[in-house]
Amino acid sequence: MAKRCRKLSDLRSRRKCAPSLKSRQEKSSGLRKTKSQIFTNSSACKLKLGDLKGASLDTEFAVRDGENNAKALFCQGQAYMALHDIDAAVESFNKALALEPNDGNLRFWIMPLA
Repeated sequence: MAKRCRKLSDLRSRRKCAPSLKSRQEKSSGLRKTKSQIFTNSSACKLKLGDLKGASLDTEFAVRDGENNAKALFCQGQAYMALHDIDAAVESFNKALALEPNDGNLRFWIMPLA
């Protein structure tokens, strides 16, 4: 729990009480990563349930929040495949493959498209 300012001198000197910029940036980065993972998992569930537009929308949010999220790019490629947008699917799979070059599941999905 954050330390509370109790003394008048501490209130005047916000440096003692306010969290540092670095710690706020680390927390913000962690929250963005968690948000990206939530959207990625939501898109995977929506794909299994057949909500293709919802899955595509969730992957867009996940990729926007976490640029280096191979799982989100993979789910995005699957959603595009289900929506019959082959060019966009290949692009998503290639981006994911660039992040995770040894992933066999990605290679399985991209081989028939190549």
